[in-house]
Amino acid sequence: MLKSPPTTRTPVAPGSKARILVVTQDNGLHARVSAALGDTAELESIGSTEAWSKGPMPAAVIVGASSSSGVGNRLVADLSQRLPSVPILLISPQDESLHALRAIKTGASGYLMDSPELSDLPNAIRKLLRGELFLSTRLSERLVIQAIHSTEPDPDSPVDRLSDRELEVLELLGRGLGTKAIASELHLSVKTIETHRAHIKEKLGLASSGEMVRFAVEWVAAQTNSSAPALPLRS
Repeated sequence: MLKSPPTTRTPVAPGSKARILVVTQDNGLHARVSAALGDTAELESIGSTEAWSKGPMPAAVIVGASSSSGVGNRLVADLSQRLPSVPILLISPQDESLHALRAIKTGASGYLMDSPELSDLPNAIRKLLRGELFLSTRLSERLVIQAIHSTEPDPDSPVDRLSDRELEVLELLGRGLGTKAIASELHLSVKTIETHRAHIKEKLGLASSGEMVRFAVEWVAAQTNSSAPALPLRS
C-alpha cells in the first residue's frame, strides 16, 4: 500500500537529478527502466515506494503494467488521486493503438509500449516534466489522421462502455482467439470469459455472438491501421 504523499511536487534544484518513482512488480522491467534513466545526466529512478516515502515527492511516476491493462489502469487511477500534481507514464506490453487512450483518460500523462531497450523512455519523461503528453509518433499521427477524416463530431465510442477486462476480451476475440484460448491467455476460467462475452454483447447492443466476433475483428483492424478512422458500431 502506498503511503500518503506530500501534496506539492518538490521542484528539481539546478544541477540535481529529477527523481522518478518506478511502480512495478516486474523486476526485469524495473532494471531496464533504471538502466535507461541511468544513462541520462538529469534523471534517476527511485528503487521503491519506501525510498520515495522517506524523501521529496518524485518529479514523475512510471507505472509498469503486466499483460493485463486493468491492473496498470487501476494503479494509474490510484496514483493520479494521490499525486495530482505529478505526471504518470504507463509502460505496457499491450498494443498502444488499443489501450493508450484509455490509459490517458484514466489519468496517465503518457503511454509507452514496452521494449527491450526502452530507448524512448528518457524522451518520454522529459516531455512529461515539461507538462506535455507523450504518445508515440505512430499513434500521434494516427490520431491526427482520424481527426482530419472525421466529418462529424466524434461521439464516445461504444467500446468506451467496456471495462478494462472486457476490452481485453474484445481485443483477443478480434485477434481470432476462441473462448478457451482467451481463458488461457488471461489465466481465467472459461465460465468467466463467457460472462465477459455476454456483457460485451449486451453493452455494445449486438444481437449474436457471431455479430460480436465480426465487430471485434473489424474494430481491432481499424484501431491497428494507422491510416483508417475507427469503425462505427453496426446496427
